[in-house]
Formats: sequence, C-alpha cells, structure tokens
Amino acid sequence: MVSSDVAYSRIETQEKVVPRWTVPQRATAVASLIFTVGLAGYSVATVASKHQGKNESDRTTDGLVKFLGSNGTTSLSVMALEQSCYGFTGGTCLTSSCIDGRNSVCGSNAQCICPPGKCTGADGACYPGVYTKVASAVSFTNAYWSSSWLYMQSVSKLSQLSTSGAPQGTFGGSQLFDVYELHGTPSGRKEYFLASNKWTTWVASIRSTGGPLSLSLNPWGLFGLNLDHSVAPWDPQKLIVHLCTLKNKVATPYPNSIMIGSPGLMGNPVWAYIHRGSSLVYGWFASGDPGSGGYWTPSVPIGGLQDC
Repeated sequence: MVSSDVAYSRIETQEKVVPRWTVPQRATAVASLIFTVGLAGYSVATVASKHQGKNESDRTTDGLVKFLGSNGTTSLSVMALEQSCYGFTGGTCLTSSCIDGRNSVCGSNAQCICPPGKCTGADGACYPGVYTKVASAVSFTNAYWSSSWLYMQSVSKLSQLSTSGAPQGTFGGSQLFDVYELHGTPSGRKEYFLASNKWTTWVASIRSTGGPLSLSLNPWGLFGLNLDHSVAPWDPQKLIVHLCTLKNKVATPYPNSIMIGSPGLMGNPVWAYIHRGSSLVYGWFASGDPGSGGYWTPSVPIGGLQDC
C-alpha cells in the first residue's frame, strides 16, 4: 500500500515535465527522437553546457530563482534549485491549491514550491533546513572492474554516466561526487542526491534509456540530470537515488562497497551496474542483487547508509 507521503506527486495529475536541451543547435535531430520515445528532459551534456552561466536577472545572490506574483510584482516565494536544497515538490497548483501535507506554496508558474528556508524531501513535502552532506568529493570504483572509476561525462549524447580505468588525475574532477541525504523516508528508505562535485547543478539518477529506439537493449541507465531548470523542474522523485551498504551482507567479499539504485517507491529498486561488454552504467532489474558489477566502493566511508 502506497503511503500518503509517497502519493503526493501522483495525486496532482496536472504535473507535466517538458524537455530542456542544453545544446539545441547541435542536437535537434537527437532531441526529436528522444522526445518521441518519452525521454523528455535529458540534456545533451557538453563541457560548455555544464559550465553554462546562470541568468543573473532571474536569480538572487543566493542562487534562488525569483517568481513573479499573480499581480505582476515579485513574490516573496523563491524556489531553490541546488544540490543542497531543491525547492520543487513535484506538485502543481494550476487548477487547485497545493496539498496541505506538502507544506508548500503556489508559485506563479503554478508549481508547488517550498518557501524560503525549506527544502523538498524525498516524499515531496517541504522540510526546514538544507540537506545533510554525508560525503564530499568521494569517488567510486567498481567491485568487479576494480580499476574502473565512475564518472560523469563531459561530452555525452544523453549524459549517461560511464566508467574508465584511466589514471585518476585525467578525469579533471568529473569522477568526484557529493552525497546529500534528503529529508523524509518514503517506503522506509533513506534517499539521496548523488551530486557532481565538479558541475554543481548536476545529479546522477536512474532513468529510462528509451530502449531499442536509443540503440540500447537495456531499458535503464544511470544518467546525469541538470537541476537548473525553473520553467519545468524535475519531480524530486525522479532525481533521488537510494544508497545502501553491503557491510552487513552475509558472505559478501566486498564489505566496503555500496549499491546505487532508484528509489523503488513502487517496487524493487533498479541498481546501477556495468555490463561486461560496455563502460556505460546501466540498470539491473532482473533480481534484487546485481552482483559485483553493481557494487561500488567509495573512496571514503559514507555514514548512515541502510543495509542493502
């Protein structure tokens, strides 16, 4: 049975996510195909796009997006779109008010957003304070491919994360991540932002690959998503990941490793893992254990993780 917390974003059915293309002049054809098969919102990641400047006229000095009130004046409500505090709850208020349990306000774009000083939890409700950073500048190697580093690509058609055995110093920081624990525990699970340490508005999340139409036989993968989109922000439940530890798993030879998965709000999580024949990170969904290809060893301990 789905809890009322988890059901927030599904109750407000007028929610709609539209795509944001960070390099439209170079990806028109690709974008059209992706939109057709439902991969709305994926960014075509390039070095330039990840370093894209913010529109200062639309932002406060704290990096918060301003909203205009219904009377044309600036509203007191602002929406944070940061790794440490995400302000969109996933709900909309175009035809009705925001659900009381969200503790949110209705922005001028008909979005239910968190008021200043509050951030969206994994359950789609607003909580006081920013997220807790449980790891900073952490890197991950794969347990099966022990010399392969997980990294966010600078140039990628769909911003899919990859692995490489290149020397650590050649990544330029793209292999470093910050881990933020979100408020709320839908389905009893702690949820996190697996945030890029280099590109400070990007996080990694399990998403659909689009299947055969994107030339992929696997329906899931680990992708980079840009939080910096005030017009059509991501539902937070599409951004979060579930991290868990293997240290208490019986007879595992990888006690220092973790697993990275989708929230699994409606079933078992999809786990990030490496195919034997590919460096790209896909999603394992055939069983609850992806095997060593889905075990990731952090460079520093990540405290407070639940058991897998």
